[in-house]
Amino acid sequence: MDTKPFTKEERKFIGRLAKESIKERLMHWNASPQGIIDKLFKEEIERFPILKEQAACFVELEKNCTLRGCIGSMVPHRPLYGDVVANAMSAAFKDPRFPPVMDWEIEEISIEVSVLGDFDDTKKIEDIEIGVHGVSLERSGRKAVLLPKIATRYDMTLEDFLDAACIRAGIVQGGWDEPDTKLILFKIKDTIVV
Repeated sequence: MDTKPFTKEERKFIGRLAKESIKERLMHWNASPQGIIDKLFKEEIERFPILKEQAACFVELEKNCTLRGCIGSMVPHRPLYGDVVANAMSAAFKDPRFPPVMDWEIEEISIEVSVLGDFDDTKKIEDIEIGVHGVSLERSGRKAVLLPKIATRYDMTLEDFLDAACIRAGIVQGGWDEPDTKLILFKIKDTIVV
């Protein structure tokens, strides 16, 4: 995907994709991501060719400054517009940590779409820049992903950040330093808040 930031119009449309998809699913519980795209956005997508490129994103929902859902993709495997819609719906209705979003909540929820940028397979801990890099950590079939903002939000050191990834993956703190642990660093290309 192009490394240039999204235009104002592209950012606005990405935000609409996320929010309107959740609203449509609230009205029609059997709606699929592709059905929503076809119904609400099919013609409009043609105006934004960059959103047809394969890309990965995370969609995070917050209510009263508290996490209400977060689902994302690490690997680009569909057009960005499809990833935004599918992950918005999953964050709202399929995050196992939370009950599904209800219609009366939608206006109280803020939506943040983080479009992933560059990736870097590494074992060089010193390459991680707090607040710049997110991390995907995998070991013994267990996996966790932390977005870059987690480290700054909670004022974490590098070791705190990596230990938090270990805890989320269900492995022992410090497990990030083991030879069989795979770390992938990534940056966020752009973040859109609705």
